Amino acid sequence: MVLVSGFTTSTPFSTPDPSCAGQEGDTWSLSVAPALKAAGYPVFTAPEGPNSDGNAPGNAPSPCVGPGQQAPPPDVTVNTGGEADKNGQRLGQFLAFLNQDYGVTDVQLVGHSDGGIWSRSAITQTTNYPGVTITSLTTLGTPHEGSFVADLALGIGGLDCQSGGNGVLKYLCEGAQEIESIISQALGPTALDELTSSFTSTWNTTQSIGSCPVTTVAGTYVQVPYVGSLLPEYYNPSDTVVGQSSALATPSNLIDFAPVVPPNIPNLIDGGTFPVVHSPSLSFITPDNLLNTPSITSVVQDAVAAGGGTATPCSAGPAAGTPPVAASAPPPQAADLLLDPLTVTGPRRPDRLPATAKGDIVAGKRGVRVTCGSQVFIDASSPGLGKAVLAPVPACRRNLSVSGGRAVELRRDRRHPVRLHVDRDKVDLDVGGPAVHKVETQVSTGGAYRTLRLDRAGRGTLPPDDNGTRVRVLLTTHRTGPRETAVAVLAR
Repeated sequence: MVLVSGFTTSTPFSTPDPSCAGQEGDTWSLSVAPALKAAGYPVFTAPEGPNSDGNAPGNAPSPCVGPGQQAPPPDVTVNTGGEADKNGQRLGQFLAFLNQDYGVTDVQLVGHSDGGIWSRSAITQTTNYPGVTITSLTTLGTPHEGSFVADLALGIGGLDCQSGGNGVLKYLCEGAQEIESIISQALGPTALDELTSSFTSTWNTTQSIGSCPVTTVAGTYVQVPYVGSLLPEYYNPSDTVVGQSSALATPSNLIDFAPVVPPNIPNLIDGGTFPVVHSPSLSFITPDNLLNTPSITSVVQDAVAAGGGTATPCSAGPAAGTPPVAASAPPPQAADLLLDPLTVTGPRRPDRLPATAKGDIVAGKRGVRVTCGSQVFIDASSPGLGKAVLAPVPACRRNLSVSGGRAVELRRDRRHPVRLHVDRDKVDLDVGGPAVHKVETQVSTGGAYRTLRLDRAGRGTLPPDDNGTRVRVLLTTHRTGPRETAVAVLAR
């Protein structure tokens, strides 16, 4: 049994030795590890920690090992601020270490949050764990299809705030980018990109998994009652960070009705939904989270009991003794993305926002309260991350009232949907609806945006990259208006 924590966490390597009881790290010591050990399972925790260099291994806390037991080499430590496939490689090589030093031949993986993504990447990269067969995967709040918080933060971060020297626009953009900065700092820039639905929609096509049982669990503490069925399950209900459909890996839609295609998991098992938040860091909303709730731990135990003797594994590495090597995933298949351009809007007044259409976004610091008459659109329990709250909202024909802080409104341009067809390094761009004054396309492979040249038919070639490529489309709908922004991150 190997437990894999998620983004920004720090988890020590620990073994099943009795001396490691309670030493499995903040993620697992609360409930899951003690329960699995009490049930008689040998439990290891993967070494994980953040590192500002996304290409380097992470910095894990000191390991917990029993007498005569070995700690893994540092280069297999998962970087909880790093890239998905590099972390999948490190996790796979960690499994190879368990085979070589502990005689482990069969493994069940349990992942929280991005730990489930890194586990899927490890499963795909079979050559990294010779002698090991992975027999099941259980995920808790894993963003299999992305996180709406990352999607909205990406849109905010891509806003053009320099149009025409407009003082009100600059004032509003500063407020929006403050919210994006809070989320980016909480997630890290790599996690922010890789948690978007555009990234997962292209990354999912590169991943493979056998017919082993994959059990998914979702948190649903945040349920916005006034929206009801108006918002797809990709957004509502959620654990404040990951929506229900993404955590369960089931089909849904974005707010612009673009389909969210689930990953290809042949034996997907719905482990249930629970009224909890994503992690202990959100305990100011409720103390109940995916990691300390006995009923969720019971689901994990049942999934592990069912998955231990499965005849069809998730994957199996080559014969023991084969040197582990980096394995490359198959290239992404063609994908079609539908993006709504965004622009920030509102008066230069802290207590008011303009009327909204369905799916517009309201964002602010946690503690701000935004209402439409008697309906509360944003308050302290709204979805978001840490000190930021943001969410799509329904239509309101009156001005919104704002109290307790500053809020901004992002308006979706539904008249000019941006369609982006991606096939490896080729892109094909089309802007729907009435003619616009100007279209600019830009690309970033980790640095500043630069012009992406397209022919008259909207076709072009992306520059080389081995991770996430950002494509930004800037629309000027009329000559004197502000530029609208649509951003996508592509797995490459």
